[in-house]
Amino acid sequence: ISLAATTAIVFFFLLWNVPVVFTQSLVSADSLAVLLEKLNVKDVDDEAVYWASDWLSSLILLLMQILTLYTGILLYLSKKQTHFSSESQAALSAFHKMWAFNFFIVMLASVFVGSLYTAAVDIVSYGLCNLFNAVAQAIPDNSTFFMSYMLTETLLIVPLLDFLQVWSLLLSVPELLCTALGSA
Repeated sequence: ISLAATTAIVFFFLLWNVPVVFTQSLVSADSLAVLLEKLNVKDVDDEAVYWASDWLSSLILLLMQILTLYTGILLYLSKKQTHFSSESQAALSAFHKMWAFNFFIVMLASVFVGSLYTAAVDIVSYGLCNLFNAVAQAIPDNSTFFMSYMLTETLLIVPLLDFLQVWSLLLSVPELLCTALGSA
């Protein structure tokens, strides 16, 4: 079962890049410009199209991460991968996999959008150093996407998660009151 779970995790990481790349390519600046042209919207500034493209692609990436990371798939696969003596060890293993998943989705799917095959061929042809060279060239090209991604993560997702924690805290107040009144 351990080998099957490890294989499932690797395929999960690799296959999940396909929908991320596909949906991010749908909201590229070029595709948004074509869509606006077909909708007969002519008074849109190019800067606004680029801005919308960056924000939409980062929102799509974050939504797909949330779909994966908070469904329990990685925790389930971590438990099947090896036999852990405690639940917290399995959760820690899943946390490490979540970090790796975030890294691969953000770096591979966002930096090499549409060029994973080319990157793989270049690595086989020219070696691993070419991967580092490609990443070094692609990151500045995608700097506006990374800034949009970080701003979306910081200004939208983190406050939403904090907001959800406030509700659970508020819901625990009646329980604490009932416990305090029951013991008195």
